[in-house]
Parts: sequence; structure tokens; C-alpha cells
Amino acid sequence: MTMYQKIFQEMLNKNREAFKSFEEIHAQYALDPEMWQEQFNQEGEKVLEIIRDYEDRLCSPSQGAGFASFTPKLADKFRQSVRDHFPLIDRVGVIKTVTSQTPQEKLEPKFNKIKQPVQKKVTEIQEKFTIKKIKFS
Repeated sequence: MTMYQKIFQEMLNKNREAFKSFEEIHAQYALDPEMWQEQFNQEGEKVLEIIRDYEDRLCSPSQGAGFASFTPKLADKFRQSVRDHFPLIDRVGVIKTVTSQTPQEKLEPKFNKIKQPVQKKVTEIQEKFTIKKIKFS
């Protein structure tokens, strides 16, 4: 068993209650994300703190020993173990909002705010530089 796997198992064993609670909410969130989003985020924040703590415990000795170039790979392997156990862990903290507008409709008010002053200035410039037509008879 590799070091990151040992640290992962130690993390799960020492924080059994927190991970069991999160596992139940994780399963419910997978079935109905809209209903369980708030609880998923609350419990997920607690779990993410634990994960960060154990990730630091895993990676800090290798950084101090001069193996800092290997630390990101080690952290990625540890995080992948977490994702294998909790596939939706990356969605903690994500807030979904439902909108009925298309992306173009969202942008139109912003463009209108810009468009009106620009159009006004263009009209003013055109009035300044308009040459009156002279009719020859």
C-alpha cells in the first residue's frame, strides 16, 4: 500500500462520522441535486477541510525533503482517491441557479447601456460635421 493510500485510509478511519454523514447526503444529492444542494454544500465544506488537512500532512514532508517537484502528482493521486470514493466531491460549493433567459438575452441589457451613449455621441459628431447643401440655380 502506498503512502497516499495509507493516509487516505487513516483519514476515513479517524473521521468516520463526518464521512458517513457526507456519504448519505452525497447519495441523496446524486439522486436530486436541487433538493439536497444546501446540505451537500454544508457537509461538504466540513469534509473538504478534513481532506485538505490530510493532503497537507501527506505533501508537506516531501516538500521539506527537497521533492517539491513530485508533490503535485502526489496530491493529484490523493485527490483521485477521494474522487473515486466521492465522485461528486468537486461540486461542493457550487450554487446552481435556474434562469429562463438565453445567454444572448442576458447580454442585451449590457449592450444597450453601452450602445445608447455611443449612438448619442455619433449623432452629435454627425451634426457638427454636416455640410449644408448648396443648391445652384
